[in-house]
Amino acid sequence: MPEHLDRYTAIAVGPGIGTDPATAEALRQLLMQRPADTPLVLDADALNILAIHPDWLPLAKGTIITPHAREYERLFGKADPTAMAAKHSLTIVKKAHHTCVYNPDGQVYENHTGNAGMATAGSGDVLTGILLGMLCSNHLHAKAYEITCRAVETHGKTGDIAIEKQSESSLIASDLIENLRLVSTDITEY
Repeated sequence: MPEHLDRYTAIAVGPGIGTDPATAEALRQLLMQRPADTPLVLDADALNILAIHPDWLPLAKGTIITPHAREYERLFGKADPTAMAAKHSLTIVKKAHHTCVYNPDGQVYENHTGNAGMATAGSGDVLTGILLGMLCSNHLHAKAYEITCRAVETHGKTGDIAIEKQSESSLIASDLIENLRLVSTDITEY
């Protein structure tokens, strides 16, 4: 567990970390020790750990979670995302063909960028990276919800640019990264 968590502008946890007990304990410690004003993004295995330890959900209050449909169901069953965002004080990015962002205050953003080719291994990890980068460079002090919506839109646009050059069926995560430079990530445009 890193010391001095207050020195981090934002933190993302999950892709590739696994779910073994030591990793789960490190996540629990992070949830308990992180500064309240440091944005935290939980994805992939961090969500799988929370599904194994649902009693830790209150520790995740104020975080941004990015589940795809199966991860969401493991966490919340069939419950309405708007209700779960409010109940647990989470910003929920429910990844799908039209990814939606649910804010605890009831705001919902439905994204219309992206394509079916993005339903591939690693694509969600790219979204986590884009989101973390935008949270870290938040020099305008935009709200985390606004940044999250912009990150989702940016992620989708990278996939849309990629399929102008290739087919949806051949799209891989590195294609999204390659095309990121062609998409503005400036939050002032949102």
